[in-house]
Amino acid sequence: PILSGVMANYVFMYFFKIPFDMITVSFAAVAVGAGIDDAIHFLIRYKNKLTKEPQNISVLLSETIQETGRPIFLTTLSIVAGMMMFLFASYTPVRYFGSLMSIALLNCMLSTLVIMPSVMLFVAKVKSRFFQ
Repeated sequence: PILSGVMANYVFMYFFKIPFDMITVSFAAVAVGAGIDDAIHFLIRYKNKLTKEPQNISVLLSETIQETGRPIFLTTLSIVAGMMMFLFASYTPVRYFGSLMSIALLNCMLSTLVIMPSVMLFVAKVKSRFFQ
């Protein structure tokens, strides 16, 4: 999930002609640190549910999304709101940093809640089909 969030920002930088400088390049390291929190939250909840009640992976993923979706969304939204304050800075690279971090965090959140469960379900189905 983090890779897709960071890579989407490089595409964003290309299309909007945002230059690479010390500040805009450093957003990737910060985005990885902040974006991994969503995935860890999701995976820990999934693992706890799996050890308590091993059942159908589709049901487990659905319950995990229902339980963690709102907290992940709200924490990401609050961090993005804080990063958006950088858009009012007079120094242009700081404005870029705020917008890039906001986009990266939103992308990481979406990929954690959409892409990661889809990949987990796909891997589980392939694993059950070919390795049992």
